[in-house]
Amino acid sequence: MKSILIVLFGCVMFTSFSQLDIKENKTEETEIGSVPIMGTMWMSCKEFKDSSSVKYLFLYRNTKYTQISDYKSFWMESKEDFNQLYEILTDGNSKREEKELEIKEKDIDSERQIEEKYLQFQQKELAINAQNQKMQILIANMKSKIETLKSRSKENIRD
Repeated sequence: MKSILIVLFGCVMFTSFSQLDIKENKTEETEIGSVPIMGTMWMSCKEFKDSSSVKYLFLYRNTKYTQISDYKSFWMESKEDFNQLYEILTDGNSKREEKELEIKEKDIDSERQIEEKYLQFQQKELAINAQNQKMQILIANMKSKIETLKSRSKENIRD
């Protein structure tokens, strides 16, 4: 019985493998351009030529995320659309104007100036605290006057 199962299993496997057909991938991939920044790919463009068609793949980094590398892509099949987009992208980089950047030193406060500003800050803070204390005393006085007026009005109502 075992030998029949082994022979049957071998025949099934042999016939199933004989149905596989190997196709060659005739798509030719060509990298047209890429923009690497600090060792990380930010954008790339590739052309895929098949016997019947040409497709263009734009792959770019999603800048929404900073901790992970998330890439998005889209395909174009029209050569004209590809040329227009590629021209926009390359002209944007080539039309950058080089400007001379001049960095001036900002006036840095000396230690004496910092101490003076700190003393001014402390004086303002003390003045604000004094005003707060006066306001609290006034509020307490007003509350006590209100309580006395309430008690007097209750006495007048009883009489």
